[in-house]
Amino acid sequence: MSRRDDARRRVERLFRGAPVQDLPALERAVRTNSRSTVFRVLSDMGYLSSCSHAGRYYTLDGLPEFDEDGLWTHGGALFSKYRTLRETIVRLVEESPAGRTHAELQERLRLRVQDTLRDLADARRIDRTQLARLYVYVSIERATAQRQIKARRDVLAKLPTPEVAPALATVVEILLELVHGAGAWMEPGALAKRLGARGITVSPEQVEQVYRDHGIVKKGAHSRLPSSPR
Repeated sequence: MSRRDDARRRVERLFRGAPVQDLPALERAVRTNSRSTVFRVLSDMGYLSSCSHAGRYYTLDGLPEFDEDGLWTHGGALFSKYRTLRETIVRLVEESPAGRTHAELQERLRLRVQDTLRDLADARRIDRTQLARLYVYVSIERATAQRQIKARRDVLAKLPTPEVAPALATVVEILLELVHGAGAWMEPGALAKRLGARGITVSPEQVEQVYRDHGIVKKGAHSRLPSSPR
């Protein structure tokens, strides 16, 4: 048996014990301190580097059980059938019906992807569009991007509009209005209307939010107020 065949046999045995290995373990298996020798053996066998951990983990082709996105995680190390993080992100964006946001990609990959997204957009590998206050990464192909943007708009249209929290000064005015009313319970709509007459714009939903945040609940005919504004 040649030295190269013997090295392959020992590497195969190593990966049978655990499907993900690092360079020191591979060097011990090949019985060398030469990185180039290790990678010659791995190249002969076919291998993948991890997309996470700066690519310092390795597995053999055929060992990963990739999911529908072409991803496989073992022991915290992420591998992709597209091999690199850049190519993986391009595929995830291209194949998504509604594009992908930064948060969605980071959640899916469990990696910091902001710099890679910027590089890919600068290189025109993917495109980016702003919908409301949300940035969405889409295909560089115009027709595909238009379909993704339409699908994303449809998704956003079905989401409830988030109520913006009132400013601190408005919160104080809401609490003072209740205090001035001798603690009498006031419906959020009525309180909002009274403040509006004084030139303070606030919605009933914002009043309800302040009630929830400060534990103000209706008790019989009266409200229970906090001892002081928080």
